[in-house]
Amino acid sequence: MICPKCHADYFENIKKCGDCNLNLVDACSLDIPIPDMTWISLSPIHGNTNADMIIDILNTEDIPHYAKYNWSSSALGTGGNSLVDNIVRIFIPEFYQEKTMEVLKGVHE
Repeated sequence: MICPKCHADYFENIKKCGDCNLNLVDACSLDIPIPDMTWISLSPIHGNTNADMIIDILNTEDIPHYAKYNWSSSALGTGGNSLVDNIVRIFIPEFYQEKTMEVLKGVHE
């Protein structure tokens, strides 16, 4: 569900936007323009804990991103750094590459 005014995303069981106090609508019913972006991958990250830390930094800096976790950690419901091959890939828009590298300097190499 999504707010037709501010486009905040909500779980299915929520009916009104907490900020706008408007009734939420199905996200598929809105014609929101999706910008044409080229997504690039950061270097592979070993472990969910490290990936979560980087994702928190990207959120704080308002850098758009998405993460792909490997199949084994998703399917087995495991987390942390316990799996040997637990690789996470984080993608950012190419436009944000310079800002991301500066923000993550010394954190992710």
